[in-house]
Amino acid sequence: MDIVIEPGHGGKNSGAVGENGVLEKDLVLQIAKQLTRNASSFDHTPAHYYLTRYADTLISLGDRTDLAKQLKADLFISLYPCILMMLLMQMLKVLKSMFLMDPVVTGRNLFGWPIPFWKN
Repeated sequence: MDIVIEPGHGGKNSGAVGENGVLEKDLVLQIAKQLTRNASSFDHTPAHYYLTRYADTLISLGDRTDLAKQLKADLFISLYPCILMMLLMQMLKVLKSMFLMDPVVTGRNLFGWPIPFWKN
């Protein structure tokens, strides 16, 4: 089985930037390398792992998929965690506004329920 892992972004395309300055392109490359370190099977089937990039380089989307086609990959995995994180952050903001509002001032959430222990 041949598995291609595509660490998103790279080169001048940094992807998302974390509050502490961590670049998405660096994070996904590190994750991809860790996933493939000492990996020799997938679901008890012998497997070969390939990355679409091994360094901080920008490779076009077409070239990434071309590599998978040339290798006749059985599985192509793209790593783009910023989408998931952005969705989670939006959900947290919505939940905070729905349930907390400003309990320090009102002591109640959007539904008027008392919030005796939560603070902003």
